[in-house]
This record gives sequence, structure tokens and C-alpha cells, in this order.
Amino acid sequence: MKPSLSVSLKVYLGLMAFLVAIKLVLTYFPEVFRSPAQAAVFEWKFLAIWTVTGLLGVMLAARTGFPPAWGESGTNAKRIWLPLALGAALGAIAIITDLATGWTKLVAEKMHLPTIHIELPASALIYPGGAIIVEVIYRLLLIPLLLWLISGVILRGRQEERLLGAGGADFPS
Repeated sequence: MKPSLSVSLKVYLGLMAFLVAIKLVLTYFPEVFRSPAQAAVFEWKFLAIWTVTGLLGVMLAARTGFPPAWGESGTNAKRIWLPLALGAALGAIAIITDLATGWTKLVAEKMHLPTIHIELPASALIYPGGAIIVEVIYRLLLIPLLLWLISGVILRGRQEERLLGAGGADFPS
């Protein structure tokens, strides 16, 4: 019998495929970026780094008892619509804050750019791609790595339930 991939790994590989698709689109339309720094995170070498660190994070997340990437079983409202609503609310707060403070205009002026924002339709690809990269760095790598180092390595499994909550993962000693 052929071994199957975990749900988390399948979701993660799908996200990495999306980043590759973004890179391919941007290869043919590089003018969508406002500055070279915006384009740099989608260079092939960085996509390789995100892929490898994310794979490490997926393995660590499984060892530390994180729920799978698609989440626990539940309704689509819980898995899709609630996060979309929360994201839209946070986006609205960011827009209102920017309108009140003008911070993006100040940043653009310091960078000698007309604006730091990427226009549609490119923003529909680039901003979700950036969110995937942030997810890899923080949620998939740093949080599980620190959790594993503290509870699994430094404390050698002691206080594991306290760090992980009820039903923590088993760590090899």
C-alpha cells in the first residue's frame, strides 16, 4: 500500500505551488512591484528557503500537537467564512488607521515612491502570497520550533501539558 501524505503536508504543498504560480506570473509582469524589495521575497532562492523551512515547520507542528493545517473537523463556516470575516475586519481596521494617520503615504515618500500599494489585479496574487510567506515564518516555523525546543528538548517532556494544553504531543527523550 502506498503511504499517503498528511492533510497538513498536502495543504502546505498546495500553498507552495501557489507561490510558484505567483513567481511565474511575476516573471512575465515584473512591473507590478513598486520596489525591488517587494519583488525580492518571490525570488527562486527565497521560494526554496520558504519551502524548506515550511516543511520543517509542518514536521515540527505535527510533533508539538498543533492541529492539522485544514483544522479540526467542522463546518465550512468555521473553517472558511469565519477567518474571511475576521480578515476583512482586520483589513478594514488597517484601512481606517491608514486614512486617519496617513502612514502609508509617509512610507512611500521616504522610499521615493508614488505609493507602496500594489494595484489590482496584481495585488490579488501578491498580497495572499505575502500572507503565505508570513504564515511559513511565524506559524509554521517559529512557534512550533520554540515550542519543541522548550517542551521537548530543554524540559525533556516535563511540563509538556502545561505548554501544549491538554492532550499534548509525545516527545522522544
